Amino acid sequence: MTAQQFSRTIEQLKTLGFKEKLNTLRTDELCMLESQASDEDVAFQIVVTGSKFTNFLIFRDRLRNSAQLVHQYNELKQNCMGLSPDEYRQIKAEFIDQVLSTNL
Repeated sequence: MTAQQFSRTIEQLKTLGFKEKLNTLRTDELCMLESQASDEDVAFQIVVTGSKFTNFLIFRDRLRNSAQLVHQYNELKQNCMGLSPDEYRQIKAEFIDQVLSTNL
């Protein structure tokens, strides 16, 4: 998405019940929103194409192209239940770094 679409997209998602996630990185090129309207855990990471946050898009695309990676990622999340948020973020970051450093 372009920088011009970024703010507009965030505002549109807010009209659907999403709110900016607190205590997470927020810039003019990256914003995470989460649903407050259901029991399901639904979140969006809005990223400007070509920004330094393109790694979020690369990670997304690698998950989309590999059912095995999706399974590993979901298993990681299940195994992290009960950990502190910082512990979970560290383990998740290591997994993401591994996926991003692998040449596919």
